[in-house]
This record gives sequence, structure tokens and C-alpha cells, in this order.
Amino acid sequence: MALGQAPRHLTVHPSRPFVYMTNEVESSVSVFEYDLEKESFWLVQTTGVSVEQPKDCIIMPCDIHIHPSGRWLYLTNRGLNDLVVYDVDAENGKLAMKQIYPMNRTEPRGFYLTEDGRFLIIGSKDTDELETLAVHEDGTVSATGYIEKVDTPCCVRIRNTND
Repeated sequence: MALGQAPRHLTVHPSRPFVYMTNEVESSVSVFEYDLEKESFWLVQTTGVSVEQPKDCIIMPCDIHIHPSGRWLYLTNRGLNDLVVYDVDAENGKLAMKQIYPMNRTEPRGFYLTEDGRFLIIGSKDTDELETLAVHEDGTVSATGYIEKVDTPCCVRIRNTND
């Protein structure tokens, strides 16, 4: 990575040789292809995490996860307080922005995408809330109306009680 990009989080495609990584300072997401046999990674794409950057706002992409189908990528943006949804090209792994979902909460940080890909649970640190979003058949998200008060959630994980 170039100096100053500040990689933060990454996720691996469930069935293709692609890795997706947020770059906190550069306000971008990078796509890498990899070959484990050759032990090599190479950059495929770096793209923005917003349509435009307001002059009075610092955008800091945070958590990132890919849908179990591999068709959509999701990331949270602190500063703009939104969730970005991308279409993932099945052949080359490149991203195309699909939706920007405004959170109406401050500091969306970590989130959990359920194993079946039907729900996203996002922690908003400064508003002390977990919000559940529905994931639709086209990968877009919408509010379910379910919000739970939790002190400063930064990382969201679901634990199997049978473990």
C-alpha cells in the first residue's frame, strides 16, 4: 500500500481470489487479487467510499464485509455516518457503488452480516445503538425498525451459544 493510505479492515471473497480493504486516511477501498501458490497479491482497483467529500467532513471508512454470495460488499463510513453497498464483479472482483444508506446515527463502526446474508447489525458508537438492517435480494439495505441501546458499540459479533 502507498504511504498514508492507512489500511484499517479487510475481508476475503467467499469463493474467488479477491481481498477487499478499507483505507482510513485516503477514504477508499482497495481490491486485490491473489495467487496462493505464487504467494502474491496485486492491486486490481482502488475506489472511493462516497459520491463527493464535503469540505467540512472527514470521511473514515471503517468495517467491511462481503455478502456470503460474494455479490455485494458493505462498508461503514464514519464522518458521513453511512453504509455503502457495492456490486462485486464476479469475473474481476471490481466494485461499483450501488447504494449509500444514511445511518441517521453517529460513528457507525463495526457491523455483523448474518451468515444467511439477510440482515446487517451495525454498532453506532456515539449514539450507543445497534441497528438491524434488512438485506434485500438485490443486495440493498433498508431499516427494519429494530434498534437496541448498547454502550458504545464498536465491534459487533454474534456468538453461537452452543460453542
